[in-house]
Amino acid sequence: MTGWLQRETLTDQSQRAELRIIQPMALNCGVPQIMTKTEAGVAVRNSARSSSTTTLVVDDDVSYLAASRKGELFGGFSGPVASQKVAQWECGRGQVLILAGDKPCEMRFLLPLHLALMVPDGSSASWEWSDGERFQVIRSLGTGAILFNPAHQYLRVRKVGRGRCRVVMIAISPGSINQINGIDVDVRQIKFRQEINFQDKSLYRTLATIQGEIEEPGRNAEYCCNILTLLLLTQLIGVASNFAQPTSRFFAKGGLPNWRLNRALEMLNRSVSGSPTLTDLARDVGLHPTAFCRAFKQSTGLSPHRYLTLLRVARAKEMMADRSLTLTQIALDCGFNGSSQFSVAFRRVTGVPPRFHRKSL
Repeated sequence: MTGWLQRETLTDQSQRAELRIIQPMALNCGVPQIMTKTEAGVAVRNSARSSSTTTLVVDDDVSYLAASRKGELFGGFSGPVASQKVAQWECGRGQVLILAGDKPCEMRFLLPLHLALMVPDGSSASWEWSDGERFQVIRSLGTGAILFNPAHQYLRVRKVGRGRCRVVMIAISPGSINQINGIDVDVRQIKFRQEINFQDKSLYRTLATIQGEIEEPGRNAEYCCNILTLLLLTQLIGVASNFAQPTSRFFAKGGLPNWRLNRALEMLNRSVSGSPTLTDLARDVGLHPTAFCRAFKQSTGLSPHRYLTLLRVARAKEMMADRSLTLTQIALDCGFNGSSQFSVAFRRVTGVPPRFHRKSL
């Protein structure tokens, strides 16, 4: 398992941040890349294919699309950055950037990774967006504005106006979707689509929680981010795929209020090794079990039982690194009744039996 990495970089606002790559290599899900800034444009080299370098014109989306059709991959941002924090976990990588307000900032991506961006505090500046074929100017971004770009799709976003703003970027390995079970769609049939400047209460909560773990990581930050990334993918199926619901996503009513959701999540996190009942969870937030279960799923996209199972499997994967523990010990410590139940649940979540996963560590 990739270790938890976290750093903060402060730069002078007058300095220009070079293009900083979100590397598929770090997620073991794509071709290693090297990206550098040159006077002529952007140099992109796929080290697994060739040592030659292709130069692209930075101001021309058509040139980027032409490169994409040849299989070139690129991703990063350029512009003044006041600070950034970076973290990576098993199925994703995240960055929290504070963009300085004195100069424009541009981001271009064509990666073998899904990319979710959020502007948690909103932005009064104008933004430009292009997918290479369409172009749009967005006069401002509201609080919690979200942008989603599927893997292998071109995206350019440019902040034109002045004013600082915070941007959360989460890169997700597409293969992580195979760890999601218990949903009523075949994951092999899911086709994600690009969504620009939308707001969704559930996605906002999930992205904001990941943001918090990046900015102030707790004791189990890596393991929490893995769970939250799977939750994020589950929620994106409902808003940015061919299985998306036709209803409005603009902070629709329903679900649990923040205080109830946080209390329920805290209780589930404390109960990984225990067996909380639906009645216990509902009583703790002052709701009938049926109403609680329905509202919890509206807020998270998962049932309480499914959420707890994902927590247990994530904890089990961490414990497997300790070779002195048997799989039966791990199963019992993670709240499973025994090795048989543990093996079934683990395989449903990850696609492989526990012993195969341990051998791969």
